[in-house]
Amino acid sequence: MVNYEISGAAILIRKKAFEIVGIFDEDFFAYGEESDFLHRMKKFDIYPFYFPTSGKVHHKGSATSSMISGFEAYHRSRNSLVFIAKNLAGKELLLSLARYFLIQMPIGLLSDMRSRDRRNRIRGRIRGIVAGIVSYPEMHRKRKNRIVL
Repeated sequence: MVNYEISGAAILIRKKAFEIVGIFDEDFFAYGEESDFLHRMKKFDIYPFYFPTSGKVHHKGSATSSMISGFEAYHRSRNSLVFIAKNLAGKELLLSLARYFLIQMPIGLLSDMRSRDRRNRIRGRIRGIVAGIVSYPEMHRKRKNRIVL
């Protein structure tokens, strides 16, 4: 099973995988492009190796820390819906949408409410959700150009 939470900060990808699967999807911009790429790798029976003994130091968010605090909330929310629209179908699509709206979104909003910068985080998350919903039909159409399991 592919772990969609593998960080792009610690992923090595062979050139051959890019030749087969294609490049990272530009519709994601930030947060989630690795998950999408790994999902597409799975469709071609290409699986990542996991090395639990290897180590890394990744200062999460340091590349975007100078941005507004709602930046991450916006892109994570939007890209969750983009990932679902572009990669899932049938029962998996319905279950993922339910899980997102009934579990992930409320947990994210609760976390935002406890944040020091709650106003920007909540605004970013809500804007991301709206952007994800608005872009959903276009992303779903783009899905047809991809291989869907």
